[in-house]
This record gives sequence, structure tokens and C-alpha cells, in this order.
Amino acid sequence: MDNKHVIIQIIGEGKTESGRDRSDLQSPVSGVLRIIISKLCGNPIDLEIIFKPFHSLQQGGLDRKAQFARRQAYYSKYSGVVLVVDTDGDHPHKIEALKKGRDSCQIQLPMAVGVAHPCIESWLLADAKAIHKALDLPECPNVPDKPEELPAPREDRAINPKTELGKCTNSKRELSVKEMSSIAAKIRDFKILRERCPKSFAPFADEVESRIKPLCETDDSNPGTIQL
Repeated sequence: MDNKHVIIQIIGEGKTESGRDRSDLQSPVSGVLRIIISKLCGNPIDLEIIFKPFHSLQQGGLDRKAQFARRQAYYSKYSGVVLVVDTDGDHPHKIEALKKGRDSCQIQLPMAVGVAHPCIESWLLADAKAIHKALDLPECPNVPDKPEELPAPREDRAINPKTELGKCTNSKRELSVKEMSSIAAKIRDFKILRERCPKSFAPFADEVESRIKPLCETDDSNPGTIQL
């Protein structure tokens, strides 16, 4: 593999993370996780991101799944792997299990793990300006100061990050993958996400920046990047 060409496998739970739905097939850059990880790495031109659905991992607990993901990515000759799941309200247990599995695997392949608490829509809900620009709204929407404190969708179908994000458009519908990808693309500074999602986004960003971003850095003082 070309030393400048970095291939990262990301493992997530659904179309929101991967960007794979019919409305998004023509988009060159889609999927909330794809976009966020690329941005955290500095949007390098030579970064290729391959998505794998979480449900395709071997059976077992989160620790075994993390072990398997790291091992499989190594034998697939990827440069690194990122595994993210929603907490669905179970924050401490899930992140501890992912780290235990990752760290107990003896294979030395860069791997970042993280959770979105209670779901990945919480991260998008943190940045009102990005929502405003992405959805072309007449004014900035009112968003919760602490989106991580909202209940998980399975706990409350009426009030949760998915429904609150939909309310930004004065609609009861959930946003499409394309719309959520557009919000992620409009995020310019992750500081607000770190501040408003300290339980899940801040530690995840640290994981990506410390374990995955170095793979994309070169000796060139002016590496190529793309603008998202």
C-alpha cells in the first residue's frame, strides 16, 4: 500500500453513520461518521474511508466484537479502524466494553472506539449554526444546551435527539440521512460539540485525533486537504 494512501474502516450501526440511503447515492461525501472522522483527521485528500455495518460483526458481547473488528481490519490490510455505537442510554458499560476488547487484542493496529450518547443525532443537535446553514432555515433553531441528557429514542419516542433534530424544521418527521450528512459537513469547529457532548463526543474526538489522525500526517509541511 502506498504510504500516503490511508484506508480506514469505520464500523457503525446504520445509514446515518454510513450515508448509504437512496437520497444520498450520488453524494461524494456522505454519512455522519465518515464526515466527522475525516474532519477530525484534517480532511486529507489521500484518506479512504470504508464502512462496515456493526451487525455484520461476529456474535458476542461488545468486547468480543471490538477484538474481532481490530483483528479483521488488520488482516484486511487497513491502516486503522474506528468503531462507534449508540449507547441507547447505557453509557458507561458500552464504552468500557469497547475499550476492554480493543485493548485486550494483541494486534498492533491503530483503533479508535467511541459511543454516541444516547445516539449520534445528539452530536448534530449540539451545533445550531451548522443546522441553520445545512437546512437553509430562516433563523438559527433553538437546541438543547445538553443534548446528551435527552432520553434515548427507545426510552421516549416523542422526545429524544432524533425528534428534537426534526423539530428544527418545524416538522414531526426525522431528518433524512442526506440532511444529517449536510449538518455534519457544515460543522466548522468541534469545540461546541466537545462542550455540549462531553460524555461521548469529546472522548471520541480525542481517540480519533490521537490514534487515527497521525496516520494521515506526512512530513510535508503543507499536506493536501479537501474542504467539506
